[in-house]
Amino acid sequence: MTDMTAEELLELYAAGERDFSGINLEEANLSGANLSKANFSRANLLGADLSEANLSRANLSYAKLSLCRFIGTNLEGAKVTDADIVGASLENVNLKGAIGNFGHAHGALFQNTILPNGEIIAVLNCIEYKAFVGAQQCCALLCIASKREPLYRRSRDY
Repeated sequence: MTDMTAEELLELYAAGERDFSGINLEEANLSGANLSKANFSRANLLGADLSEANLSRANLSYAKLSLCRFIGTNLEGAKVTDADIVGASLENVNLKGAIGNFGHAHGALFQNTILPNGEIIAVLNCIEYKAFVGAQQCCALLCIASKREPLYRRSRDY
């Protein structure tokens, strides 16, 4: 696994590079970065700050995303197959059209998040080992959802 700093990654991305598969960006600060269509498959982003980042159509399959901060992150159309998000915080995240299911997700918090099917979940605390984010309703054995109303309206309500 190749180590890389956030600054090096952003320079390479600006130069047109999109394949960052298998790189180590543990605890990197990538908040606000535009990384649309980047390939982070099997990358280590453990504890990275991805708040307000644009990761639309990015490949995050099998990536280590545990303890990451996804606050206001755009993951629309991203590939998330078996990406680990243990203890990650996903608040106001757009997962619409995301492909695949996250892998290990114990302790992950989804709050005011648009799910792949377009539904908005107010709060979802994953208490088991697999996140079930691709279905229209949460499996009771996997997650507990609150009945609180979302803090924002669905786009079709505007």
